[in-house]
Amino acid sequence: MRKSFVLFVLVSFAIILIFPTKVVKAEEQKYGSTSCAGGTGTLLLSTDELKVVSFEARGVTRSNIEGSPFGPEASYYGIGITRIAPENKTATGHTVVTDEGGTRIYEFTTVNNEGTHTLVDGTGKYKGMKAKGTHKVFPTKAPVKGSVHYCVESTGTAEMATK
Repeated sequence: MRKSFVLFVLVSFAIILIFPTKVVKAEEQKYGSTSCAGGTGTLLLSTDELKVVSFEARGVTRSNIEGSPFGPEASYYGIGITRIAPENKTATGHTVVTDEGGTRIYEFTTVNNEGTHTLVDGTGKYKGMKAKGTHKVFPTKAPVKGSVHYCVESTGTAEMATK
């Protein structure tokens, strides 16, 4: 039994030396995009000091950095809650961005129209990807009461999953 174990170890070691596995380090890539969307806002709570609004919006995202790991155009879906108080406006939620490479799901927090976002999941070529960044929201005047319209400028870094 001892001889067969030693033989197993020696053969395993020889295989590793003959067929080494290549370790690939993921390269961090910069990204930048502009997303514009429109949708609905629903007032959930309103007092003298606080308003809470849910929102759901759909639109498009366009990459604006050459060499971005993301496709040049994508569909955009955002959903979340905005808390409006006298001292600040805070929004939290998720965005779903889909292009020819797959789907990316981000979690975001925005305070007074500036915030951070982190990739929480992905499909297709984005499965296992890590990404995070900052964004700035540019709200626009809603043409219809109860609607929401905005654009978001995002920048950050992404690291594709290694295989």
